[in-house]
Amino acid sequence: GGVKKVKGSDIRHMGVVWKRGQINTAFRRRYFVLHNGILKYFRDQKSFTSNQRWLGYLSCEGMEVSQNAGKNKEGYVFQLLDARGRTVECACETAAERQSWCVFIESVARGDHGEIQNLEILQEEEG
Repeated sequence: GGVKKVKGSDIRHMGVVWKRGQINTAFRRRYFVLHNGILKYFRDQKSFTSNQRWLGYLSCEGMEVSQNAGKNKEGYVFQLLDARGRTVECACETAAERQSWCVFIESVARGDHGEIQNLEILQEEEG
């Protein structure tokens, strides 16, 4: 298809996450992409792969992640507090997904950008 090749090392993590912000307090299903220290969110995976504009983004620099935020009907909750004081509540369908998002976001927030290279290898094998 017409998927723009993004270097695997730039994208740290992606997948479906439920989110709600301070203004819109209903949980919405979104497709999150952690890319170059920015957590972008799209309406769905198709919006991302067809290069549509993201709905919003959060800078991960200085971000605080709270993983032990319980469980709701959307799944396992974690909270993000960005450097500007904006809080976003997120939920994943499994505890393992929540854990991996928290680990990736925390590592980026600390400024570790290069230690996870396996995505790059996968991308290169596709040609």
